[in-house]
Formats: sequence, C-alpha cells, structure tokens
Amino acid sequence: MGSEFVDEFGYSYGEYFITDYDVLFSVGEYDFPQSLAERYDSLEEYMSYPDEVIRVIAENQGESPIIYELYAGVTDEERLGYILVEEGLIIVPEHLRSYIDYEAIRRYHALNTGREFVDRYFVEFL
Repeated sequence: MGSEFVDEFGYSYGEYFITDYDVLFSVGEYDFPQSLAERYDSLEEYMSYPDEVIRVIAENQGESPIIYELYAGVTDEERLGYILVEEGLIIVPEHLRSYIDYEAIRRYHALNTGREFVDRYFVEFL
C-alpha cells in the first residue's frame, strides 16, 4: 500500500512496505513494485514448469537456464547422462552407447556448469 509524502524540497514521493506476498521468488520489505513486476515478467516463460524449478531459476536471476526433463526409473545422475548423450552435448557413437557409464558422463558435465536437480528436472545455468 503506497502513500504520498513530500520531502523537504517540495517533491512528492511514495513509500511502500511489503508485508505479505505470493510469488515464487524472495521479496524484500522495501522492494520497488515496478522492479518486482519486471522480475515476475522475466519468469513468465517458465511458468509451465513446477514451482520448484521456477524458484531455482529466480534464485539465479540474470543467468540463462537450460532445463532438461529427466527420465523415470533411473538415478538423477544416470538420467542426465542419457539426456546429454541424446541431445548431442556429449558425442558417443551409436554402437558404443550400451557400454557407457552415464553417471560418469553426468559427473564430468557437472564439473563445468552451475546446476540443480529439481523434482524430475535438471536445471543448469550458463
């Protein structure tokens, strides 16, 4: 809720104090409403993902996320290894794919990126 005040030079200004909110990112008591709206708009393209994924993206504001949906039935590390090979980020000849340690591929990839496992998604930041 805003109120209009006048400073010692006669200019009017508004003060805002935020006590409650329902968004997927942290809000400070004195955050400017327009900057909050801009931050919300920057997350709009990710609103089809679960809330946990959006929170991770919001925490890493300013970085470009790549979101991978993981397969069911194997460990998170192994799922990511499969995705990295299928997307062509790690090149493995087709005839050798059944011999690959996909968890090791994930560990190798994780050393070079900012990353987070969230639910059935893997979010990495470039």
